[in-house]
Amino acid sequence: MHISSVTFGNTLIKSSIDLLVEQQDQIHETNENVDEAKQEYRSKFDQTDSRITLEVDQLDKSIAAIDIKADNINLSVNNRITNEVAAIDIRANQIALSVSNLEYNSSASINILQNSISLKVDANNLISSINMSPESISISASKINLNGAVMANGSITGSSTINVGTDLYVGNNVYLANGSGGTKSIQFGGISRITGDWSNIGISASNVKIDSNVTLGASGSTVAFNGNVNFQYADSIIGVARANSSGIGISTSGGNLYVQVNGSTIGSVKLT
Repeated sequence: MHISSVTFGNTLIKSSIDLLVEQQDQIHETNENVDEAKQEYRSKFDQTDSRITLEVDQLDKSIAAIDIKADNINLSVNNRITNEVAAIDIRANQIALSVSNLEYNSSASINILQNSISLKVDANNLISSINMSPESISISASKINLNGAVMANGSITGSSTINVGTDLYVGNNVYLANGSGGTKSIQFGGISRITGDWSNIGISASNVKIDSNVTLGASGSTVAFNGNVNFQYADSIIGVARANSSGIGISTSGGNLYVQVNGSTIGSVKLT
């Protein structure tokens, strides 16, 4: 014959009183959690005839607020831990947006009016800004980086230095001085240069090489050479000097080569 056995544990059956006590403990624990939540967050709503204020505060961490008036709406968020503040101020004629960090003394702002927009970034008194109006756009910064193709229609003016790392292409003319006096120059490596003023052009270099036909001077003009003038690679020299010109002149006649100084013959050589 098969016999089955059942073993009962020592668990006691809870009475209704025990259950009631357990429920009360759970309610008490829940109330404690709610109280802790109430201590961490706080909100406020104030309303008067001229103003409505809404505010949510996470104690010792951050606070967000909306302040509404008849002529102004202000929204702000303040992080007490990072000392960062963001705000939007709205009026009928102006919208101002700003983000600042009080710890690092930095801020950024956008100010919009009906006829202008101003953008500014300030960090430890180093300021960059963009100001826009119907007439102009002004960009101010210690460095302005333009990456990509830049097209400018119109004139570019100002007092500054332009450094080009590769090539510079100019479609028409390059003007130096632009109405101001004095000597101007084009420098090549700080050694060779072309210098000019209102009446003279000078070329300064250890060697000047011209690989093409060259016409020096015009009627009534003077061309001065300082240093050695080497014609050894010239195929031909046409009209070196007029016989009756000032200075030294050369002419040929009747098989003779005549040398003149200031138009007067000082000697001749028979050509064979």
